[in-house]
Amino acid sequence: MEGFKSPEMIALPESATIPGTKLISPPPNQFTHVLVQRAVYHFAMPNAESADDGEFEKGTQVLLVRHESGAHCYVADAQGLYVALEFSALQRIV
Repeated sequence: MEGFKSPEMIALPESATIPGTKLISPPPNQFTHVLVQRAVYHFAMPNAESADDGEFEKGTQVLLVRHESGAHCYVADAQGLYVALEFSALQRIV
């Protein structure tokens, strides 16, 4: 169209994508826990050298998928994001 300019295309780095194995489809529609604090998450179980892959805000509802008595657990959010985070950040929804 005359008078309009398309924005310049940019390519996001590969690190900006979510691995396909970390998305649950369909995403959960019922949740077991809520975050009582901001919590960073990881696509794999974190260790001392792990960089954070993202974060959830306080109040985010999640489905607890797996917790095997350690400091971390696996959860899924309303978009189907399946990640590891600190279990202590969760409070059970009654």
